Formats: sequence, structure tokens, C-alpha cells
Amino acid sequence: MLRHWIQAILSKDEGQDLTEYTLLLAFLALLTTGVMTSVGQSGKAVWSDARTTINTAASASGAATANPTSTGGGQPRSDHDEYQSGRD
Repeated sequence: MLRHWIQAILSKDEGQDLTEYTLLLAFLALLTTGVMTSVGQSGKAVWSDARTTINTAASASGAATANPTSTGGGQPRSDHDEYQSGRD
């Protein structure tokens, strides 16, 4: 009786498609995560190089360099503010 029950369970393949699709989806999720991590690191390097080039060019011309972590002494500067103050 136990042998027949085990054979009946092992011979059924009704959930096999669902299991295969689940494994495929998990594999694609891992692959996508790896690709996006790699692309993100490459993109970060590109933008870092661009910022360095811009800062080098700005330093050579005597202009202020771009520093995303600094707000210029806590006072944001806007061309709009200068324009508005010139109209008064």
C-alpha cells in the first residue's frame, strides 16, 4: 500500500511546469541583479570621470568647481535670484 502511494506521487507531473517556471524566474532575477550591479558600477565610474574632467577644466579657467556635497556655504545660488534683484 505504501509502495503504491509513493509510486503514485512520483508519477504525477501536474506541478512540474509551475516548478520549472519558478526556477527560470528565479534564475532571471539573479541574472538581472548581477547585470544591473555591474552596469551601475560602470555608470558610476563614467560620471565620476566626467565630474573630474569638468572640475579640472573649471580649475584651469578659474571658475568654481562642482562639488555635489557642498552647497557653497549653505547659501544656494540661483541666476533667477540675481535676475529678480536686478529688476527692482
